[in-house]
Amino acid sequence: MAKPSDTVPQKVQEAIFGELLSRPENQVCADCTNKGPTWVSIDYGVFLCMRCSGVHRQLGPHITRVRSTKLDSWKKENIEILAAVGNKLANDYYEFKLPKGFSRLDSSASMTQCRKFVDEKYVNKKYVPKGYPEPVKEFVENRAKGVTVDLNSKNYGGESSTTTHPLNKPMLRKKSLSLEDLQAKKELTPKKQAVQEVDFLSSDDYVPQSSNNNDDFGDFNEAKPDPQAQKK
Repeated sequence: MAKPSDTVPQKVQEAIFGELLSRPENQVCADCTNKGPTWVSIDYGVFLCMRCSGVHRQLGPHITRVRSTKLDSWKKENIEILAAVGNKLANDYYEFKLPKGFSRLDSSASMTQCRKFVDEKYVNKKYVPKGYPEPVKEFVENRAKGVTVDLNSKNYGGESSTTTHPLNKPMLRKKSLSLEDLQAKKELTPKKQAVQEVDFLSSDDYVPQSSNNNDDFGDFNEAKPDPQAQKK
């Protein structure tokens, strides 16, 4: 779990994941047909149901870190990964060569069946397109270089075969939002707490603090209520 000084404030975290999980591509588990995923694999950039998150956790933290969008504290750098990747982009890559007509796992699938599919999909990379980096690795490497890459326009050499996913309908993937974009969205500020606006990066109340975990993104602090606004 992230140290208190490294974490995004709880209200900000809830608002961000509320937006990310409202995207059509993230409303169904990346690995099965279960709806309403609230768990994630940071290293694969996907949202998962509880069952599939347990399978991912079996792989070990050296392969993928599993976190809850509701129970865990989050650092900005990891939230950025989920905002940039998400289920559609990840599945376009990891399920690119999935056989046509593949029957996705449903709620009745056993843990053994789930583990077999997860191993094939992520560990053995059985269905990935050749010659392309994994989405999360590509994002992280470019971020470290200070390079911004639009993963939304990624084309892995042809039409993906992930049409068996419940939400894989002909549509363009929604543009990934940066934390600054998310901060600018009006719905991030609770209606009953309009004076408690949160500025993720540029607020005068944002004070970066040093840490020992190589987090180059600093820390978040919520903006204090405007005394003048409270008098109105």
